[in-house]
Amino acid sequence: MLTSMLLQVHPLTPIPLMMCTEFLTAHAYLDPSFEVKLHELLECLGDLERVKNPVQSPTLSVV
Repeated sequence: MLTSMLLQVHPLTPIPLMMCTEFLTAHAYLDPSFEVKLHELLECLGDLERVKNPVQSPTLSVV
Protein backbone atom coordinates (compact mmCIF):
# COMPACT_ATOMS: atom_id res chain seq x y z
CA MET A 1 0.00 0.00 0.00
CA LEU A 2 2.83 2.41 0.83
CA THR A 3 4.53 1.88 -2.53
CA SER A 4 1.30 2.52 -4.44
CA MET A 5 0.89 5.84 -2.63
CA LEU A 6 4.45 6.86 -3.52
CA LEU A 7 3.99 6.12 -7.22
CA GLN A 8 0.83 8.16 -7.78
CA VAL A 9 1.48 11.08 -10.11
CA HIS A 10 -1.12 13.45 -11.47
CA PRO A 11 -1.56 12.77 -15.19
CA LEU A 12 -1.01 16.44 -16.08
CA THR A 13 2.27 16.79 -14.16
CA PRO A 14 4.48 16.57 -17.28
CA ILE A 15 2.80 19.60 -18.88
CA PRO A 16 4.32 22.35 -16.66
CA LEU A 17 7.65 20.51 -16.70
CA MET A 18 7.63 20.51 -20.51
CA MET A 19 6.76 24.23 -20.48
CA CYS A 20 9.80 24.84 -18.29
CA THR A 21 12.05 22.85 -20.61
CA GLU A 22 10.82 24.89 -23.57
CA PHE A 23 11.54 28.13 -21.71
CA LEU A 24 15.00 27.02 -20.62
CA THR A 25 15.85 25.87 -24.13
CA ALA A 26 14.64 29.10 -25.75
CA HIS A 27 16.40 31.33 -23.20
CA ALA A 28 19.60 29.38 -22.55
CA TYR A 29 21.65 32.43 -23.55
CA LEU A 30 20.39 34.36 -20.48
CA ASP A 31 22.05 32.24 -17.82
CA PRO A 32 24.62 29.43 -18.02
CA SER A 33 22.86 27.58 -15.17
CA PHE A 34 19.82 27.04 -17.41
CA GLU A 35 21.59 24.06 -19.02
CA VAL A 36 21.93 22.33 -15.65
CA LYS A 37 18.29 23.03 -14.81
CA LEU A 38 17.21 21.72 -18.20
CA HIS A 39 19.14 18.49 -17.61
CA GLU A 40 17.45 18.06 -14.20
CA LEU A 41 14.00 18.63 -15.71
CA LEU A 42 14.64 16.07 -18.43
CA GLU A 43 15.66 13.55 -15.77
CA CYS A 44 12.41 14.25 -13.89
CA LEU A 45 10.40 13.73 -17.05
CA GLY A 46 12.17 10.43 -17.63
CA ASP A 47 11.40 9.35 -14.07
CA LEU A 48 7.74 10.29 -14.55
CA GLU A 49 7.60 8.22 -17.73
CA ARG A 50 8.82 5.17 -15.79
CA VAL A 51 6.18 5.78 -13.11
CA LYS A 52 3.45 6.03 -15.74
CA ASN A 53 4.66 2.75 -17.24
CA PRO A 54 5.12 0.37 -14.27
CA VAL A 55 6.54 -2.38 -16.47
CA GLN A 56 9.68 -0.26 -16.93
CA SER A 57 9.83 0.87 -13.29
CA PRO A 58 12.34 -0.69 -10.93
CA THR A 59 10.94 -3.11 -8.40
CA LEU A 60 10.48 -1.64 -4.93
CA SER A 61 10.92 -3.74 -1.84
CA VAL A 62 10.18 -2.85 1.75
CA VAL A 63 12.40 -4.51 4.34
